[in-house]
This record gives sequence, C-alpha cells and structure tokens, in this order.
Amino acid sequence: MLGRQGFRYDQENTAVCYNSLGNIAQQNQDYKKSLEWYQKGLEKYKQVLPANHDLIADSYRSVGAMHARIGNTDEALQSLETALSILKTNHDEMHPLIAFCLHEIGNTYLQTKNIHDVSNIALEFLQKALKIKQQVLPENDRSIATTMLSIGSLYRALGQFDEALTFYERSLEVKLNSLPKSHPTIIVNYHILSTVCQEKGDYERASKYAELMTQSEFQSLTLKQPDCTGITIHSFDGLSQNSDT
Repeated sequence: MLGRQGFRYDQENTAVCYNSLGNIAQQNQDYKKSLEWYQKGLEKYKQVLPANHDLIADSYRSVGAMHARIGNTDEALQSLETALSILKTNHDEMHPLIAFCLHEIGNTYLQTKNIHDVSNIALEFLQKALKIKQQVLPENDRSIATTMLSIGSLYRALGQFDEALTFYERSLEVKLNSLPKSHPTIIVNYHILSTVCQEKGDYERASKYAELMTQSEFQSLTLKQPDCTGITIHSFDGLSQNSDT
C-alpha cells in the first residue's frame, strides 16, 4: 500500500499530467477540453497541497483563462480572482506570478462584448501587469510584449488608433530584440499594425507594414525549405564514388 507521502506524490504527478494535457489541448485550440483537464488537475492539487500553494493558484489561473476563451466571463473572473488572492498571500505585489494573473484578468475584460463599459477596469489590470513585468523581467521578455499587445488591442477596440499603434509598435520592438524576423508572432504583429493603419486611414504606413509582413513570411518559408543544393552535391558525390570503383 502507498504511504501518505507516496499517495501525495502520486496525486501530484497525476495533476501534472492533467495540466500537460490541458496545455496540449490549448495549443490545439480545443479550449473546452483544455478546461476539463485543467479542472481535473486543480482538483488533484487541492487533495494534497495546502490551500494557498502556488500550484493551486496557477491551476485556478489556467482554469480562468480557458473559461475566458470560451466566453464564460463570470467563471473566468471568479477563478482568476481566487488565483490572485492566493498569490497575494504568498508574494509581494511586484512578483511576476501576480503580473501574469493581472494580465489574464485584464484580458478577460478585454474579451467581453461590452468592452466600452469595462475598458477602464481592463486597462487598469493590464497597466499594473505591465508595470510589474517591466520591473522584474528582462527588458526583452516576450511576456512584456504580450501585455503591450493586449493594451494596444484595448485601445483599438475603443477606436483610439494612435494609442493602439504606439503599444503595437512597442510590442513589436520587444519581439524584434529577442526573436528572428521570421517568427510567427512577429508576422502577426506586422499584420495587426498594417490593419490598424488601414482602419486609421494611414495607407502609406499600412503598406509599409504589409511589405514587412510579406518579407518575414518569405524568410519563414525559406527557412522551412530543404537544402536542395546539399542534396544535389551529395548525389554527385555518390555518382563520383561509383565511377571510381
């Protein structure tokens, strides 16, 4: 029979597996299935860990994020606020885990249909998240770029295109300092910038970003192509060896 420690170890491992399955489902954009796995992981953690453990807080954050993805705003906010409450008992307010949770709460408000009614709340959470990240994370951390992108999207939804472009461009700058230009997330940034410039009526800038997007896409495709030159040389090398024998 498993002892108490063995039981706890087994349950924690099961929770880790559930969370990994949730991550995979999320990457496949199957958010309902991801939510199911995250909820199972949370229940396992709650059986063996203290109620204020960081892993429980992180599980609540994952559950909340998936609720937000499928439009369950109230459930999302409830889970995320529970996560934030736990984290605040364990860490000071400048901890990165708190920043990640604040970002998710801001993003949840951003995804609501009545964004004009909750824009100030969303902006407050996102700005707090950004402030913490900029102070405790490396300056080119992609998480900083992600929050900048969300703030840009908030301003875009409000029709404040100049402010939106400022944050979209800042997000792009962070990514360009840490990722190759052919990276998919940079291509997405160029696409967003081009689209917002069109919405603003600045067609010259829109064209510039569209061209940069095309160049990045071309680089991405080039990197994925097989090395045909190498294959050809290898074939001739083989032919030469056969001729010599």
